[in-house]
Amino acid sequence: MAQPGHIAESAIVRSAGDGASSALHGGSAGASSGGPADFPSEAPAGSPTRLLVRHDDRVIVDMPMHSARYDASGDLSSACGSVAWNAEPGWPEPGASSPYYALMSGHVRCGRELYTLDALRDVVPGDTMTVAYSSGEEAEFRALQGAETIAKAELNADPARYRGDVPDSVVRLSTCDPESAPRPDGHLSQNIWTLWRRVG
Repeated sequence: MAQPGHIAESAIVRSAGDGASSALHGGSAGASSGGPADFPSEAPAGSPTRLLVRHDDRVIVDMPMHSARYDASGDLSSACGSVAWNAEPGWPEPGASSPYYALMSGHVRCGRELYTLDALRDVVPGDTMTVAYSSGEEAEFRALQGAETIAKAELNADPARYRGDVPDSVVRLSTCDPESAPRPDGHLSQNIWTLWRRVG
């Protein structure tokens, strides 16, 4: 089980603009230009405050949101009962256009309390997600693929899981798989991850 204070996914680079990131990501974030034009290129004003995920027109995830940065141990700080988005320099807010995906994650449970992120396992292509902002604006997304389960250590091993070839507005939303076995450090060994593209 993920312990309170640590995001429910494996740690990644702190900045999408530093040398370590360029090596990990296979090149510069600015190498591609242009991209899809059927969505806004900027995130809504304000900051993300709430996440809603709908499956078959039914809300399956409804949680508050907060920004997060990496702590001294290299984990993305997170609060129980809330979904965090990666606010490290170089990474986009949910809804902004970038070659890098906006990374969002949260605990599936803390102690004995199981959160609605467990329902991410039900996501299929075409499901919808809404990120509400403090300004009252919203960014709407559609699932690009069905939910997948992957070993936590593998979640960020392939750059295709955190960046695309051209600027786009894509969000990766993940959580721990509560049915997976715990590792020696207490964290669950598997992640459930989903991928979403902005449509409005």
